Amino acid sequence: MDKSAIKKVHVVFKTHLDIGFTDLGQNVLNKYVNHYIPLAIDLAIKINKEKEKRFIWTVGSYLIDYYFRHAGEEACKRLEASIRRGDICWHGLAFTTHTELLDKELFEYDLSLSDKLDKRFGKNTISAKMTDVPGHTKAIIGPMTDHGKVYMHIGVNPSSMVPQVPLTYRWKSGDKEIIIQYSIEYGAPCYVEGMDEVLEFAHTGDNLGPQSVEAVEAEMDRIQAIYPQAKIVASTMDMYAESLLQYKVHLPVVEEEIGDTWIHGIASDPLKITRYRGLIEWKDRMEREGRLCRGDSFYGNFMENLLLVAEHTWGLDYKKYLADFTNWEKTDFQAARKADVTTLDFLTNRNAGMLKVLQEDFHKYRGGKFDGSFKLYESSHAEQMEYIWKAVDTLPGELKEEAKKELDRLTVNCRDMAEREDGRTIYPYDRVVIGEWTVSFDGSGTMVYLKKGDREWITDGGFGRLSYETYNARNCVENYYSYNRAFRQNQCWSEGDFSKPGLEFVEDLDNQNYVFGAKKISADGNEIHIMLKGNEEANTKYGCPKQAVITYTFGGDIKVRLCWSGKDANRMPEALWFDVCFDVENPYCWRLKKMGDLISPVEIVRGGNRRQHCVEELSYHGADGKIVVINHHSPLVSVGGKWMYGDYRNLPDIKKGFSYNLFNNKWGTNFKMWCEDDCCFEYTVKITGECKPAI
Repeated sequence: MDKSAIKKVHVVFKTHLDIGFTDLGQNVLNKYVNHYIPLAIDLAIKINKEKEKRFIWTVGSYLIDYYFRHAGEEACKRLEASIRRGDICWHGLAFTTHTELLDKELFEYDLSLSDKLDKRFGKNTISAKMTDVPGHTKAIIGPMTDHGKVYMHIGVNPSSMVPQVPLTYRWKSGDKEIIIQYSIEYGAPCYVEGMDEVLEFAHTGDNLGPQSVEAVEAEMDRIQAIYPQAKIVASTMDMYAESLLQYKVHLPVVEEEIGDTWIHGIASDPLKITRYRGLIEWKDRMEREGRLCRGDSFYGNFMENLLLVAEHTWGLDYKKYLADFTNWEKTDFQAARKADVTTLDFLTNRNAGMLKVLQEDFHKYRGGKFDGSFKLYESSHAEQMEYIWKAVDTLPGELKEEAKKELDRLTVNCRDMAEREDGRTIYPYDRVVIGEWTVSFDGSGTMVYLKKGDREWITDGGFGRLSYETYNARNCVENYYSYNRAFRQNQCWSEGDFSKPGLEFVEDLDNQNYVFGAKKISADGNEIHIMLKGNEEANTKYGCPKQAVITYTFGGDIKVRLCWSGKDANRMPEALWFDVCFDVENPYCWRLKKMGDLISPVEIVRGGNRRQHCVEELSYHGADGKIVVINHHSPLVSVGGKWMYGDYRNLPDIKKGFSYNLFNNKWGTNFKMWCEDDCCFEYTVKITGECKPAI
């Protein structure tokens, strides 16, 4: 870019919204309502002139909508006047989400917040932005274009892998497309060859609100020095997008999926996700029955709380609020958790660079002090779970009771875990005929043979292999140096977020997979009930559940219910897996269903997530038949077998099948890092058609 040839620079003033991370989520929202938005209004009044604006604050639509619902009458009038003056504006999305975790209707609700504000104020918002999360699913393209969005900016976390796509391109899905513009940081300069206009972001830190008058002037002066011949204007993403649209025909086209390389974090709280997905499916059922619709008075509040589950912040920043990089082994962790006090002495010699950053953050966010607490840290995840119950509480009487019953149904109960006295005992590799199905199981409880009618669907593969896996420091470090970047600038904070520094002092920790063993397999009518036992050493030393139960119900489809119990909290890296591998003629016919769209698991850009996805179902449609596996409550799946730590950039071997990740604590950041819940997951397997020989 010849900076001397630039004639206009659009400066967009933003902060990065985390509904959590720097404080509890409710405290963050309160700060925007009580402090940051009024401060932005005052700043604009002070610094802007009638014909020249020096400051326009851009936020996601959720903050504006939330403010109008929670601020006082006079405060709302002041914001309304500021919007009409053009001093504060919103973009087309509520906030940054893990988009794959949304269903299409929930994403459309997200987009509707901007639509509602546009209608109220006579605007037409055409741009959107998401920040931090490095990538998203192409399933968002259709809904975004349907809601009039033509441009989205993605600002990548400065330490995370950047998808290998053009910095500006047309992202297509079928006959719909949107312009995507990437910055390798929250808001690096955006330029397209041939244009004489540039987009520059003036970002403050996470949840730090608008700049001061002095900071605004300094930022404008800094940018003017970079582009000496340009007019520097406070602007909006819409204004820049209008100019960019004129160059649309010159932009490259990308049609591949990108995915989300942070998506593994959704499985850090399996109980929350089970309940969330349960409510999504319950909502869909109520809509089909005509008992819930988008026009209902309670609909918005119900959907708001579900949307907050998918917001990309899942708790407090581990570094600022706990910072324990010493107590990894189970007994040490249990003692530290009970004592409930952590100090900076819990940093190891590996964290020396982190200390300076933490001290700066303590000044910005914690009043200059540090008092680590397990209870406080865990309370942030309890707050996140509360979104589920708040969603239920918004419902009117009968619907509320039915929603509660659905969540109760997804709670592990005594009957789930009880050994069945009725029915006949099935031994490993016995062939069992139930209606049109013939099945057999091995000693791990895995279905190793499946036949429907005359077609064998599992002979070499398997369905329902439950296993627990531990990882060690080498896995974490190799993943960190494979996935992350900009170490000179960012290692002081990024290693604590994306790796587990200090884990190397647990010297006997191995990367090992422990398969559950079948204690008893019994058949009763059209049900097969499998009692499983977890590995005793892995249960005692780590966090393997003591027991699990899988119940198969055979009818027109196969219904599967998996429950575990007796899982201890464990800080060392771990995962629970449920493997699925059918013997199909062409495994490249498998598709991943996201937001209703079917997406190929191999047509994914390098640097996107080629190994893990959040899906609604797995779908196979080949000449030999059709298979659909609906994962009702465990959306995270690894393609090509179990994958947690390693290089995202390699394409998977589809022939190895799929592994549902039921739980992991891969990263710190703000995700839950231990689980001690009893959990339940359900699946439906639909198989139709069979391969008939040519005559």
